Amino acid sequence: MILLAFCTSMVFNQLSPEIPFFIIMIWSLVDLYLKTEKTEGKQKAIKYLIFSIIVVVVLIPAVFYLSIFSFVKGGNYLKDEFFNQNNTENEMKEISIELDKYFLFRKAYPIHFSEFVNSKPIWKNWEHDSWGNPYHYTLTDSSSYTLVSAGHDLEIGTEDDIIKSSFKKSHE
Repeated sequence: MILLAFCTSMVFNQLSPEIPFFIIMIWSLVDLYLKTEKTEGKQKAIKYLIFSIIVVVVLIPAVFYLSIFSFVKGGNYLKDEFFNQNNTENEMKEISIELDKYFLFRKAYPIHFSEFVNSKPIWKNWEHDSWGNPYHYTLTDSSSYTLVSAGHDLEIGTEDDIIKSSFKKSHE
């Protein structure tokens, strides 16, 4: 009965899309109530109607809400757990390439990461990783550096840190 009401409401919605789906669903249930009352009696028709209204008013919206909620939370989980890791790693590769270009031009790496990042407006978003934490840049000597992202746990010095280091170069 509910499936028939749902299908009927879908057909009506295709014919007249200006009428909201919920109203068409209720209208279909009332129509089915009237038909059931004629064939099976008023008592059975009322039971079907109450059950159908509970399904339409409570269960369908609840399932819809839970589905949307789980997709949003699942998407946030993927973004936070998986995509942030990949985005940060890719961003650190880009930063490393630009630091190497800086080294080739000036024969030394920059002393302050913030000055390097702020030297070009397009690099402004390189101040922080995908989790919103600042990168930790350490210049070990003029020809090597270490760039660290704290990773998902937001703490430096843990297992999930992402580390990009330069290697000693012999540019004469």
